[in-house]
Amino acid sequence: MLGRLVLSAYLRRASKMAMGPYLSVPIRPIRPFAPHSPHSPFYVVHPQIPSGCCPARVLCYRSMNALKRSLICVTMLPLPLFSGDAPLRYPAPRKAAQIDDYHGARIADPYRWLENADSPETAAWVSAENRLTGGYLAAIPERPRIRERLTRLIDYETYSNEFAWGGRYFISHNTGLQNQDVLFTMDSAKSDGRVIIDPNTLRADGTAALNSTSVSRDGKWLAYGIAQAGSDWSDLRVRDLNTGKDREDVIHWTKFTSAAWTPDSTGFYYTRFPEPSAKAVLTAVNLNARVYKHILGQPQS
Repeated sequence: MLGRLVLSAYLRRASKMAMGPYLSVPIRPIRPFAPHSPHSPFYVVHPQIPSGCCPARVLCYRSMNALKRSLICVTMLPLPLFSGDAPLRYPAPRKAAQIDDYHGARIADPYRWLENADSPETAAWVSAENRLTGGYLAAIPERPRIRERLTRLIDYETYSNEFAWGGRYFISHNTGLQNQDVLFTMDSAKSDGRVIIDPNTLRADGTAALNSTSVSRDGKWLAYGIAQAGSDWSDLRVRDLNTGKDREDVIHWTKFTSAAWTPDSTGFYYTRFPEPSAKAVLTAVNLNARVYKHILGQPQS
């Protein structure tokens, strides 16, 4: 009982100190949880997290630094915040009789079947977990207020990633709630910017991300990478900075790379991985990366 009173007092004080000026949500009663329980985090849900995903284990509060104007996430105590007294009934995964023998040491690995992300059994288990999570989140009465308040806090205009190269200026801009920053270019520091790449228009759900940019030395070309739906894979393309149109050049199967232009701006170097099989696109191991040179106008092959 004393522990509960101390923790409740701590959370009330932390709420006032960290979030008082911005978020007013009552602290719900805390009840003990079983020792060594893997399902006992202190949950406060970020508005950008879909209801089907695992709840966030962070508490977001507004930075007091007006210059940075950013949301800072800090890990909180591993305490449960339940929407009711009924215990959560997690789906029980099948325990397989998988045992490996490493030089005489027998190691059980009963859940290895879950490593197969494409199997119907794994998909059914994930769906059951998502239903449990969605039901839990839907029962939290404070969730709409938290969503509304945090949405207002992050809805502000930002400028970032300013740089100059090839006789041009570049800057990223976000009006507030755009999923992706928009890249602008300017002929001088005082001229009006024009949109050169808006990733928000490339995919309906807003998950096409601009993950690399490289301007040629003569300032004519922009080699840029686009990653789809959170994947590490990206496609490199080349855009004419004068017309805003893409060339036919497309480089597939790149990860963790950006283009390095040649001094004469006729091509660039990049790294890529071997093309995976259709079933291993999301699970292929990152091995055997190689450096390639692409000449503008030539096919990747």
